[in-house]
Amino acid sequence: MAMVGDSINDATVLAVADIGITLNTGTETAIEAVEATILDSDLLLISKAIRLSDSTVRNSRQNLFRGFCL
Repeated sequence: MAMVGDSINDATVLAVADIGITLNTGTETAIEAVEATILDSDLLLISKAIRLSDSTVRNSRQNLFRGFCL
């Protein structure tokens, strides 16, 4: 489960979520509880961060495959 939040009320849910994302405008408690902080207040950057994460995982898997199979 992924959770996006920015306030102290969201901090507990952000901490137990599989992936927690907050904006830089969030409270310190929320920022400390998450795995990723978006450094802008633009919500569209969240989808960009998810796409970047997917690309990174795909690239890592390809490198592992090449490393073990070649």
